[in-house]
Amino acid sequence: MEPLFRGCRFLERADCALEPVNSRLIMTYSHPLGLVVFLLMVGASFAEESLGSSASRHEGKLVICGGGQLPEDIFEHFINAAGGKTANLVVVPTASEFADHFPVDYYLAAWKQRGVETVRVLHTRSSREADDEQFVAPLRSATAVWFHGGYQSRLSEVYVGTRFEAELQALLRRGGVIGGTSAGAAIMSRLMIAGGKADPRTGVGFDLLPDAVIDQHFLQRNRQPRLRSVVERHPGRFGVGIDEGTALIVQGTRLAVLGESVVTVCLPSSRDRAALETTLAPGAVADLNALRREARDRAAVRISQAETIGG
Repeated sequence: MEPLFRGCRFLERADCALEPVNSRLIMTYSHPLGLVVFLLMVGASFAEESLGSSASRHEGKLVICGGGQLPEDIFEHFINAAGGKTANLVVVPTASEFADHFPVDYYLAAWKQRGVETVRVLHTRSSREADDEQFVAPLRSATAVWFHGGYQSRLSEVYVGTRFEAELQALLRRGGVIGGTSAGAAIMSRLMIAGGKADPRTGVGFDLLPDAVIDQHFLQRNRQPRLRSVVERHPGRFGVGIDEGTALIVQGTRLAVLGESVVTVCLPSSRDRAALETTLAPGAVADLNALRREARDRAAVRISQAETIGG
């Protein structure tokens, strides 16, 4: 089987089309029984330590949702991963402008209706409070955290670099689950798209999905140019565009798609490789480390080219 792009290959594919569009390569897949795609490295294996991040070496799970109306199977998956009816869930509505005004019960009701018995809300507008031991105490006993939508910059301004963020990493290390939708998805990558369209603004997120840049409402709001622009401007990153009604499930190095639409993976161009976009349908599975390695390999080629020109 021939590699579809250098460094990686799809081990299972059906009705696969690979075509150049405006100097890009678009790969689409279909399968009557549902697609299972594995991105694996070609050649010698490599240790995770070489990728320089511990974020992919935990036992926990991410449920990263693209916004819009989410199907119940996504919530069911999240709750089951958190422990089912015995889950200890923390809900964070800080991205929403209404978080300061809506009663706590507003954020608890939907989860209790789904059978989660222990739910609490954690919210502040103060980064100082987010760094307080007493404030983050509920996270230490939580099995799951859910981030509501709104504006991701509100989350970044308050929580990044605080004990709150450290407790999220601790939650994943002990096998917990972190989910979020819309802004709650965008905050999960360290390089965070903060807004804009033709000229996207970036900020700092949580680094829960290493080397990625996450965008949401992806096809519904025609955000493909925005994500392409960001990954081209930040070598070493790959883009993940999650459409509405859809979730990217991340556990260890395994990426899986659940929901009603698709997840689009973008890789930037380099001197000898065209930019690449891969559409993963529900049921698709890919390898995180393969994507990270491919993104870094492309960045290395670009740096080498720049040094050659400059030298």
